Amino acid sequence: MIPRHLFLIMLDHAGGTIAGKTLTQKRAYFVGILLGTDIGFSPHYYGPFSAELDASVGSCKALDFAREDVSTYSLTEDGRKVVANLEAKESSEVGKVRAALDRIHQAGDDDYFRLSIAAKALCIIREKEGGARPNDVVDAARQFGWELSSEQVDDACAFLRKLGLLSLV
Repeated sequence: MIPRHLFLIMLDHAGGTIAGKTLTQKRAYFVGILLGTDIGFSPHYYGPFSAELDASVGSCKALDFAREDVSTYSLTEDGRKVVANLEAKESSEVGKVRAALDRIHQAGDDDYFRLSIAAKALCIIREKEGGARPNDVVDAARQFGWELSSEQVDDACAFLRKLGLLSLV
């Protein structure tokens, strides 16, 4: 999936607006995990971050497919046309993205901070061969400059279980 297309589909799926860069980045991270695609996410201050997605957001704004106002992204009419075109030409791919976004929403992604913690936890767990216990995640988070409490990690693991990304921790 082209990151620019992913961003526009995410905006459309969210009713035309997404509040902030962190929420955008984390939703895209989980869509990528659920679909088995990679758009260059690596550890960053607020959790996994994709410079490629960030640049795509910038290009969507420059092309007037999206606008940013006080850290809220909104889909423009031209952006809606791009999404409609994608749905016509790549309906299967768009459907998979929408299904992944539905799963993320149903698991409870309304709080960008909570989603950020879950992304951080999953990033660490995926790096650990054989998985990691919550205390291992708290300790490993410090290597990235992330301060996580065991309660936050427990909550993140519950979210990851709802997504089917974590069977045992």
